[in-house]
Amino acid sequence: MIRTEPVPLWRVRVLNAVLWTTAALAVVAFVPGAWVAWQEDLAWLVAVDVIAWAAVVGLAAFPRLGYRLRAATFLVLWFGFSWVLLIVVGMAGSGIAWILVPAVLAGVFFGRRGAVVVTGTSALTLALAAFGVAAGAPWTGALRDWPLHEYLSAAGTVVFLAGMMGLSVATLVRGVERAHAAEAEARRRLQEELEERVRLEARLREARQFEALGSFAAGIAHDFNNLLLPILAVSDGMREDAPEGSEERRRLATVVRAAERGRDLVARILSYGRSEGGERLAVELDRVLDETAPLLTGTRPEPVEVRIEAGAPGAHVHADPGDLQRIVMNLAGNGLRAMRGRTGTLTVRTVRDGDRSVRLEVEDQGRGMSPSVRQRAFDPYFTTGEPGQGAGLGLGIVQRMAERNDGTITLASEEGVGTTVRVAFPVVPAPTAGAEAQ
Repeated sequence: MIRTEPVPLWRVRVLNAVLWTTAALAVVAFVPGAWVAWQEDLAWLVAVDVIAWAAVVGLAAFPRLGYRLRAATFLVLWFGFSWVLLIVVGMAGSGIAWILVPAVLAGVFFGRRGAVVVTGTSALTLALAAFGVAAGAPWTGALRDWPLHEYLSAAGTVVFLAGMMGLSVATLVRGVERAHAAEAEARRRLQEELEERVRLEARLREARQFEALGSFAAGIAHDFNNLLLPILAVSDGMREDAPEGSEERRRLATVVRAAERGRDLVARILSYGRSEGGERLAVELDRVLDETAPLLTGTRPEPVEVRIEAGAPGAHVHADPGDLQRIVMNLAGNGLRAMRGRTGTLTVRTVRDGDRSVRLEVEDQGRGMSPSVRQRAFDPYFTTGEPGQGAGLGLGIVQRMAERNDGTITLASEEGVGTTVRVAFPVVPAPTAGAEAQ
């Protein structure tokens, strides 16, 4: 199968301009030429002129014929008409000038190969005509009236000029094409650099947001913990002293749970702001999921079913176990909030992707996200919840913890259908016997 490169638009425009110009200005040569041919009793030459002119108009008017077919047909018409003039009028007529033009046009339409082919065709036909002139062949027409040496001199000049002009024009056109291609490539690279700059600026803004949040977290963590620790310690002690099953003990247990949640919230904010997590170990992802499952099932709203699917036994990842638990809890918490007031299933699963990757998936059947919300889902502080229902840190925290544990996070969501978040980790070898592992 022959593969052809697409034709540049400028070549098509040049061809159209040449065709319409030829159709319009041919009248300047057609009228006097037809009058002379009629006077010389050459009605057939008038017919040839009319047919050639009509063919050029047709090529100009029907661009759907294709660039290459139109250009090649036009060159054949021009070349054939030139030879008609040479045979009818001889070397003294305009045919010798017309035969110079096809090589130049071929250089424009088809490049150097076109110029070489047309120049070679001109040289071959002029050489055949020389044999005809030498033999006195009747088909050479008016060329027989010229001495052979004069014909050969004129023919050689025509071939030389046709080749020189055709190749010069083709080389000039090629240089213009390369300059245009270089300019287009430079524009493309500039566009890519601008897009990359926009991406880097967006990442820089995000990094500054994380940095600001980290500073904020570090600033409040100490004071907040100082407030929580005595509350937790005193409440827990009072709970232990209260009679078993008493109302006082129940209320104090509520205070302790609230203080513990506050302590966990501080840990979440700190994990979001800091750049490093805890100690990273070879952790079996399914085991983390099994250990976290009771917390998920215990916090679900009544109409929602929580389904745990541990599907990657033996797949270990190099991560902080605490980060992995927080990732599961945060994603599950987001899914449960999205299903508030709805029925359905929250599915937390692990999936093995060959020998190199394992992923954690959390799929809810909640309200889903619009495209604009999906685009900003990982932005710090962005939330679609009501006031008091979250600070917009959930997915941002998960992304940061995933990245510092060599993970990547992706999100798929559709309004009214639900959301699936996938966190993929590279698989590492299981720890050897006696090694520390989780």
